[in-house]
Amino acid sequence: MNNWSENIISNKSSKVAVIDDHGRITYQQLSIYVINYASHLRDKGLGPGDRILITSKNHADTIIAVLASAYIGATVCMLSPDLPREKIDQALVKVDARYHIENNIVRFEGLPNIPVAHEYPRDAEGFMLSTSGTTGFQKFIVHRHSVFFDYFELIKDIHAITTDSVIFCGPKLHWGYGFTINLIAGLGKGATIVLTDKIRKPLDFCDMLDREKVSHVFTVPVFAELLVRTEPATRQKEIVRNVEYFFTAGDILPKRIHEKFYEYYGKRLNNGWGQTEVLSYATINYAGEDIDSDYRSVGRIIDGIELKAENGEMFVKSPCRAIGYLNDPNSTNYTFKGDWVRTNDMIEIINGRVIFLNRKGNLFKIRGEFCSIDDIEQTVLNTGLVYECLASPITTNGEISLLIQVVGDNVNESELRLALTKFKVEKTIKIVDSLPKTYTNKKLRSIRVYDK
Repeated sequence: MNNWSENIISNKSSKVAVIDDHGRITYQQLSIYVINYASHLRDKGLGPGDRILITSKNHADTIIAVLASAYIGATVCMLSPDLPREKIDQALVKVDARYHIENNIVRFEGLPNIPVAHEYPRDAEGFMLSTSGTTGFQKFIVHRHSVFFDYFELIKDIHAITTDSVIFCGPKLHWGYGFTINLIAGLGKGATIVLTDKIRKPLDFCDMLDREKVSHVFTVPVFAELLVRTEPATRQKEIVRNVEYFFTAGDILPKRIHEKFYEYYGKRLNNGWGQTEVLSYATINYAGEDIDSDYRSVGRIIDGIELKAENGEMFVKSPCRAIGYLNDPNSTNYTFKGDWVRTNDMIEIINGRVIFLNRKGNLFKIRGEFCSIDDIEQTVLNTGLVYECLASPITTNGEISLLIQVVGDNVNESELRLALTKFKVEKTIKIVDSLPKTYTNKKLRSIRVYDK
């Protein structure tokens, strides 16, 4: 089959495919719903090459909408439903969408004339993932339909997903990068997917893991951090220990969380690191391996991926490389260099491990020397006194100072200042309830100072 959606709904078993906050559906039901909704989209005149914007919550209806859109050969454009309405309206114009699917799509009861799955050329535009990076400005990255098959092959050994797997995705899974990593791979293997839009307290979350017999957890570092803020109850420890694989991806996972998670639960986290532009992980810290003594290590290069550093800057070659940025030739030409993707990260590669140094734009100059925002934040996080940190250089009348916002309980400001002594710049430490975030849950870096 050349259509990845058809590949998934060819499974017509009675096994549970998706569990969400409203119930559960089998693979047989999923197949019927997708084919019916694909017919509905065809009746509206939609087909190959048309772009469909999907802004929907984490439930089975969204999966149906995505698979049906791909089935007819349309371009699937994913966007967070939590964005303000004006942002969604702007996105409709920007992607030139012919149709918008929101929450509560219709599941048709009877089978109409069954449409034939579209066979698309290998290089056909297939889906767009939205990203804001750390800037807060939305942009769309264009991928091919066919890369999902390359993606299945690339991560099959890393995730160890089988038909018996039960995969939890989220909570508050962003419908973009996380969607492709967690959902499509799981459904392609015939596993069961568990979705939720509810943020649960750690023990309630663990009760859900136990109730659904979850084997794989995919989440972001900030959620993993919630599980180690305080020593968990005995029952919580037992449940987490029964989960076979616990993956985090997105931001770099502080070594403190790795160590606390192992201390409390007796198991290591798998921590993947990659870019939306290459769809998949580029590196991973595998569970069971000793975490590198350099807290900036983001793991080993995975099989099927190539990495290189040119003048310290990271480039990735992946079979899942994107086509480029939507309507942005300048950014596309800057980032996509032949088969390689420029990541804007400064790295070192030592014995197959990648050491993250800085984001290229996260440097500022003070008294003739460069300082790294990333080094400052990791120094704060590795004190173990705070959960999250955002450092922002601020220029006032030509003088640079640092605003350091931290989230934590009973933060000792004196100890933080002592740890930051090596950074010779005026510092203001502010304890806050939460950090400013983009809609993709990245720390919002609205203040940048970079002196070439």
